Amino acid sequence: MLNPNFLLGLTDTETVKLDCDESSFQSVKCLAEKTLKKFNLEGFIILRSSKNNYHIVFNREVDWSENVSIMSWVVLTNKKPKLLKW
Repeated sequence: MLNPNFLLGLTDTETVKLDCDESSFQSVKCLAEKTLKKFNLEGFIILRSSKNNYHIVFNREVDWSENVSIMSWVVLTNKKPKLLKW
């Protein structure tokens, strides 16, 4: 029997996934909506990984170049010190 807290992760280059640590749900939702509109992404889901830690997964496939552009835009506009180090 699997532990209900177990999450199998997977990685690819075509899915935009954002890791939002130490953030409120409202701020994560706002970021997801802004990113969705800015880059014409089709939709998203927000997953809570632990208290105040979330993942945003968008459902439109992108190429690696667009994926990096989106992640860079998020880092530069979000202005969180930990993201700027990334």
